[in-house]
Amino acid sequence: MQHASDEALVKAALKFDLHRYPCPHQRTVKDRVAAFRGVKRDNVFVGVGSDEAIDLLFRVFCEPRTANVVVTPATYGMYKVCAATQDVEVRSANLLPESFDVDVEAVERAVDSNTRLVFLCSPGNPTARQVPRQTVERLLASPKLQRTIVVVDEAYVDFAEFNCIDLVKQNEKIMVSRTLSKSYGLAGLRFGF
Repeated sequence: MQHASDEALVKAALKFDLHRYPCPHQRTVKDRVAAFRGVKRDNVFVGVGSDEAIDLLFRVFCEPRTANVVVTPATYGMYKVCAATQDVEVRSANLLPESFDVDVEAVERAVDSNTRLVFLCSPGNPTARQVPRQTVERLLASPKLQRTIVVVDEAYVDFAEFNCIDLVKQNEKIMVSRTLSKSYGLAGLRFGF
């Protein structure tokens, strides 16, 4: 009978029914995130940290052993982890050595007809350098990236001077990822969007 009393304590502490799953569409949360970040609910994906969003991009857009992605080292290591998990080739377009700016020409050279994603970490991890909006816009407009989604990972955006979220309203080839684990210190919540 210990189990029944434990369940009663948990229910009392949580003050809601434990027999219901949350809404699979996360409408209330998406509405609040959309209002907080100035986008429409339809532009919001909610996941278990921004790592889930990154992983899902690979699963949705990258065909194993055919697709490739471009990263801009030095950068966040999860891009390579997800690529390895999904058997997707990773191509590197190194940041410029003195400034840590994105080398647009190097990105364009790395892209081919099988490139599905280009990852830009802004501000960069570990560089702390922001990718200028003009660079993001230039890549979005590049004929070389015609079939490619530009992913702007803004995990550290709350420490930045600007962001690229408004570009989501203007261009369907961009995805901006965010998390609450950095500036809000909520890593244990595992909330990415």
